[in-house]
Amino acid sequence: MKTKLFSITLIGLLAISLASWTSMNTGATTTPFNYSVPFDATLYVPCTDELVDFTGNLHVHGNTVMKPNGSVNINAHQNLQGVSGIGQTSGDSYNYNGAYHVHINGNVGETYSESFNSKIVSNGNQWNHKHNYHITVNANGETTVEFYTHVWECN
Repeated sequence: MKTKLFSITLIGLLAISLASWTSMNTGATTTPFNYSVPFDATLYVPCTDELVDFTGNLHVHGNTVMKPNGSVNINAHQNLQGVSGIGQTSGDSYNYNGAYHVHINGNVGETYSESFNSKIVSNGNQWNHKHNYHITVNANGETTVEFYTHVWECN
């Protein structure tokens, strides 16, 4: 899940960043973005011990700020819209709701952070899924801070 959302985010954000790069002038240039993409993923839900095929949409919005010195800051918020799924083993119906935030600070001492909080509901049961990731890279390209937490709250 993390890899798919991360890939979708980076592809979209980098395309928008490169497009806004050409319009950079003497001051910072801010380029807002707002789009939806199909969401189609098979996820393992440990609370029910099964793979679930999910479909729906992923809505992405935020902005890219390009500065005259070439640095870039990207803030993006994503949320799942109308995402539902069917359990491969049980055939049970699932609903998947979640919000995902990404911040990229492309200056010297670059940082990347993301957080994802979601809720999966099936047959009156609700499970929470959370992850947080942060990395800081110094001007020499060395990772100085990195942490990742990943938690499922099963009832």
